[in-house]
Amino acid sequence: SDMAQVMPWGGEYSLIAELSLPAFPFTLDDATLGVLGGNSYLDGRTYDDLTDRVLSIDVSRGRHDQFQDFQSSTMAITLSNNDRELDPVNQSSRYWDPVTETSGVTIRRRVILYYGTTAIFSGLITDIDISYDPTSAPNTRSTVDISVADDFVVLANTYLDEFLPAIELSGSRVNAILGLPEVNYSGTTSIDLGTVTCLDDPVAFGTRALDALQAVAGTERGYLYMAGDGTLTFTDRVVGSPIIEKLFADDGTGTEYSSLSIVYGQENLFNRVICTPIDSVVPGVAENATSIATFGVSALSLNNLLFSDADAQDLAEYMLELYQLPSYRFDGMTIIFAGNQVSLVDQAEIIGLDLGDTVRIVKSFSVGSPAKIYQNVTIEHVDHKISPLAHEITLKFSPASFSTLVKTATGSGTGGSTAVGITIIDRTAIGTGSAITGDEADGLHIAPRTASGSGLGTQTADARNATQNRTATGSGAGSETAVG
Repeated sequence: SDMAQVMPWGGEYSLIAELSLPAFPFTLDDATLGVLGGNSYLDGRTYDDLTDRVLSIDVSRGRHDQFQDFQSSTMAITLSNNDRELDPVNQSSRYWDPVTETSGVTIRRRVILYYGTTAIFSGLITDIDISYDPTSAPNTRSTVDISVADDFVVLANTYLDEFLPAIELSGSRVNAILGLPEVNYSGTTSIDLGTVTCLDDPVAFGTRALDALQAVAGTERGYLYMAGDGTLTFTDRVVGSPIIEKLFADDGTGTEYSSLSIVYGQENLFNRVICTPIDSVVPGVAENATSIATFGVSALSLNNLLFSDADAQDLAEYMLELYQLPSYRFDGMTIIFAGNQVSLVDQAEIIGLDLGDTVRIVKSFSVGSPAKIYQNVTIEHVDHKISPLAHEITLKFSPASFSTLVKTATGSGTGGSTAVGITIIDRTAIGTGSAITGDEADGLHIAPRTASGSGLGTQTADARNATQNRTATGSGAGSETAVG
């Protein structure tokens, strides 16, 4: 944008809105503008740069925990309007159309907020409020508050005819819904294939398009959201280790954060999981008897799923593995762009993060042990508060979905070893040894067991015990291998 503002912390921002009169409007009987398929537009408006009017911007995107559906994200903008250009009844405004006697400052016009060339938010105006503060004549101070919502607001107000879907993967079902004549979604999309098969249960007449899409996402346990640039995004369920997009740390090893909130309790404790598909005969049920005996029953019920009972059982076991024990959890983090405390490189990387991305956070302690812990967490919610003085970003997290859960680990490595802290349940793993520059430490702990063995000659001594807390010994002769 030509009028982008460079803020004191070095970031460059621009706010543009689709307010101006139609550019190249289609005109009957006009040799140029009256040609269908030519360079004229039935309802195309040019974008105006409002950056120099910005007093404050607040953006709220995502959901507050992983058990909610994503709803429409919002942006609240306060703009200077002393010249009344943004007053919808000002007939002298450049946004006033004398032909239609209407203003371009109206609802359902697109507004996009950029950091550099990265869109932080893209959505449609839902509300415009004007404030006048009379002062001594003839000057009057005016501000305009504009509310913007992403395109989920369109899907939430679109209703389906009765829909008889095919048996198909969840990604295909999303595309099928978006392609229905009554939806005819024309925005940019990024749709994963899906990992589960949706059955052919009919979708009732009058179902909201957004509800039908969220039913698919709830079945997949993937993410369905509007990206910052307005792309409708659907992701597969994360199984295994997700990609770590960025490291945040308070010990100099990663980007520094301003504050970190930690919770420990039953917010994410579910030791009995019930997954019930539509028309289910045998719902999926998984429970951890030890956790129930220790903490009492804490149940999670997922209903109206679109797949088979067998798939429901798999999902119940998947969810139980993640949430069967109370967790010490990094819940939220705040980063502040102000002055020179966050480099431009880090700013751009942080702005580039989106919902569903996984980051690693390191927390250090001046007392107690271990001295450091880290967690991998997935972004569920992001808030931006932008003023002339600072840009404050608050992220809310859920535990990253690992097939083998990585919790907290400390330790040291030898030679070229890499530090790994792996534990199936909520324990702290500690490794010993020495490390050189660039190495990381290994702390590996599968379960608290002891095994030993002995061998003869050049044989290899092995001691294995997968299930019990016992000590095993064994010996071999000749070329045999000693196994205990």
